[in-house]
Amino acid sequence: MKLVMVGVDEKGRSFVRSESSLSVDDPHTLWFGGVPSIRSALARLDPCAALSGIEPEAGDIRWRLAVVEAGAVASLPGMEDAFDDDGMHYTRTADFDFVVAGEVVCRLDTADIELAAGDAIVLPAARHAWIAGEVGARILCFMVRPHD
Repeated sequence: MKLVMVGVDEKGRSFVRSESSLSVDDPHTLWFGGVPSIRSALARLDPCAALSGIEPEAGDIRWRLAVVEAGAVASLPGMEDAFDDDGMHYTRTADFDFVVAGEVVCRLDTADIELAAGDAIVLPAARHAWIAGEVGARILCFMVRPHD
């Protein structure tokens, strides 16, 4: 199992903060503590550009299943204009994502991360895009939006 932690640099670019490999034969705590600080990341991003249509309200959470069809770049019906042409987007949330099935590339501003079923990634208000492999992907997305 791969666990990737993403960060946002001083210019607002998303990058891999850490990547580790965990045995699935042993129990692990994937995250412990408060919601990752996203205030500094949001200060460097245009608040009007956030993909607000899927965000929870401030102080709330949303748990959703994202479906990315084979070979596709993730988008949402009726919200295509909120994504950059290459599928890049961000939300004002800390996202804890787990690939349930398939394979997907999580594209950041500075790297492409290959993820497969069983892998997890933490995205704290980080710009990213989802690009599915040949079989598509199903991703559980647990989104936490701190109080404003």
